Amino acid sequence: MKLSLKYLIAIAGFAIASSCYKYSVEPEYAVLKGSFVDKFTNTTLDVGSITLSPAKSVNGSLNIDTSGYFTNVKILPGDYTIYGSIKAAFTSDSAKVSLSAGSTNEVKLVIEPWISVQQRLVSVQDTTVTVSYSINGNKGKVPAFHAIAWSTSPKPTANTYPGGNRNMYTPEAGANNGTFTYTITGLKWNTTYFIVTGARIDDAVVNPTKDFNYAKQIIIRTPERK
Repeated sequence: MKLSLKYLIAIAGFAIASSCYKYSVEPEYAVLKGSFVDKFTNTTLDVGSITLSPAKSVNGSLNIDTSGYFTNVKILPGDYTIYGSIKAAFTSDSAKVSLSAGSTNEVKLVIEPWISVQQRLVSVQDTTVTVSYSINGNKGKVPAFHAIAWSTSPKPTANTYPGGNRNMYTPEAGANNGTFTYTITGLKWNTTYFIVTGARIDDAVVNPTKDFNYAKQIIIRTPERK
């Protein structure tokens, strides 16, 4: 039986398309990783935003993790500019990077926040947690309000208030530079909590519920009920 010319052309086209699909190779990517650092304390920050230009060549995102680092393993080779910023800061930072296929590249972005905030865990006693934190204004900025937020979800912030027992916000009006201690009570047994302290300046220009500078969050788990 003779096959028509149109039928033969259709079969050939299908075979070529199938071959291309079968043997297509995923492009080789570059890895970009780095840290987000407070210039005044030289500690990493786990807040803020990271963007890459051109963004269309990025698969996934460049999110900052709880340690203040970011990683993306699927960026197409090329020349890029990476930007880092937080809301309440004197400066942002950027870096130019040239990424080649299969390479791993690391950058450090340095930010100058209005206020540097550091915190540490003092103790976990049953459903009570005590946190110590230090607040320091930079370049003449004076902290006016402190906040401590805790939640069962990562990275709680002052602007989530009010939120019941999941997100609590406690301002200390008029509190300036120094080291402070705060005790959180009434937490649930056998539960993981994320704790963040922050501060903002007393300035009509800033948004009083959003323009806080934050410390890296602390992650704790309360014990099982005795």
